[in-house]
Parts: sequence; structure tokens; C-alpha cells
Amino acid sequence: MVTDSMKVLWKAAWNSEPMERIKTVVRNALSDAKTWFVEHWERFSDWFDSFASSVKSFFSGFFGGASRLTLPVVMTVDTGMLRRLTSRLQAVQAKIDSVDRRLDRLAGMADLEDKLSYYWLGLGVGYDYELKRCADYLVQTADRIDDCERMTVQRAYS
Repeated sequence: MVTDSMKVLWKAAWNSEPMERIKTVVRNALSDAKTWFVEHWERFSDWFDSFASSVKSFFSGFFGGASRLTLPVVMTVDTGMLRRLTSRLQAVQAKIDSVDRRLDRLAGMADLEDKLSYYWLGLGVGYDYELKRCADYLVQTADRIDDCERMTVQRAYS
């Protein structure tokens, strides 16, 4: 419970000179913080407006406008390299299959107690569907790029 004497002491402390200095320092700090925030907000707002206008002008080139002619697009794809990588992946798969067949033969010749460990090892080796998918993807990509190039050339000459 606050007594009258405590209130008087609080008012005296609040209105004392050290407290007035503290109030002044806090007011000045808050004023400086407000000024800094307003200034940086204006800078950020200007930057964001310029960024938005540059993005808008960039995309207007894709959807019509004069800036469309100033954006050269060059795409180079070596489909031969894609096909060579496919053949290399298929060679890796063939080697994996060879190792798998050898492990199966070794497991067939092993004693009963060693067969389990060979079969466990054989589970980790074998036909790798991920390699097959990668090879198929590379072939399909090369075929699609060749088809797109062929259609583009046909349209250019027609």
C-alpha cells in the first residue's frame, strides 16, 4: 500500500535534477531513433520502388514491349554429351550387374554358414533403378532438345 509520504518522496525523486537529465536523455534517444527510422524507411521505400520497377520492366520484355528485343537468350546444350553420359551410366550398370553375378556364383560355392553373409552383400549390389532412371532422363532430355531444335529450324525456314 502506497502511503502519502511515499508519494511525496516519489514526486520529489521524479522532479529532481538527475531525473530530469535522465528524462532528457531518454527523450533525445527516442527522438533520434524515430528520425533514424523515418530516414531509413524512406531509403528502403525508394529502393523497393526502384526494385519493383526494374522487375516490372524485366518481365514486360517477356509479355510484349520494346525491351523484348534487348534481351538476347542463348542456350547451348550438347546433346551428344548427354548421350555419351548415358552410355557411361549404362556401362557402370553393366559392371554392377557383373559384380552381382560373381557374388551370386561365390555364394553358390560357399559353405552354408558363409552363404548368409554373401546374400546380405548381394542385396546391396544389383540392378540399380536410379541409374536406369538417370540414363532414361538423359536420353529423353537429349531427344526433346533435338526435337525442339528441329521444330524451331523448321519454323524459321517456313
